[in-house]
Amino acid sequence: MWQELAVRLEGRLIVLEPLRAEHEEALRTAAADPVVWRWMQVDASTPEGFDLWFGHALREAAAEREVPFVTVERDTGRVLGSTRYLSL
Repeated sequence: MWQELAVRLEGRLIVLEPLRAEHEEALRTAAADPVVWRWMQVDASTPEGFDLWFGHALREAAAEREVPFVTVERDTGRVLGSTRYLSL
């Protein structure tokens, strides 16, 4: 079931792509602002925090417990952030 959810979703402004290891550096840049993480359980604005957060996302995807996506600006290809389906 999870594999069916991990597909590219394209809208007029944003594209959601299933998160992959090659998104790491662009997503690290997008995640660098601590304000983004103010109300989250983890602060991925630091190198250590990002490594934990990103590794967790990839492991949960591989275990088919979550489906993480990278959020991309359609016109520029710039990585803006991330979202995911959590355990259902």
